[in-house]
Amino acid sequence: MKTKILPEEAEQALKKMIAVTRDMKNIVKGESDALAANDGDALRTAIDQKADLAFMYGDASREFSKRLEEFRAMPPALLDELDREQKALKAVEEENRVFYNRARGKTA
Repeated sequence: MKTKILPEEAEQALKKMIAVTRDMKNIVKGESDALAANDGDALRTAIDQKADLAFMYGDASREFSKRLEEFRAMPPALLDELDREQKALKAVEEENRVFYNRARGKTA
C-alpha cells in the first residue's frame, strides 16, 4: 500500500501541497541556475533532488485532485498561495527547458 503524502485534515493537506510545490519550484530553479552557471556539481545535486521530490510531488498532486471538492471550502488566501506557487513552478520549468535546449544547441 502506498503511503499518503497529504494529511487527512483538509487545511493541513493544502498547506502540505503548497510546501511540496514550493520545494519543487526551488529545486527546478536551482537546476536552472546550475545550468546557467555551467556548474556540473550543482546540476547533479539539483537533478538528484528533483528526482527524489518528483515522485512525491506527483503523488501529492494526484491525491489533491481526488480531494478537490474538499479544498474548495478552504480559506481563499491558501488557495491563492497554491495557485501562485503552481504558476511559479510552471515558469521555472519553462526557464529550465530553455536552458536545457540551449545546452543542447537548440533554440527555445
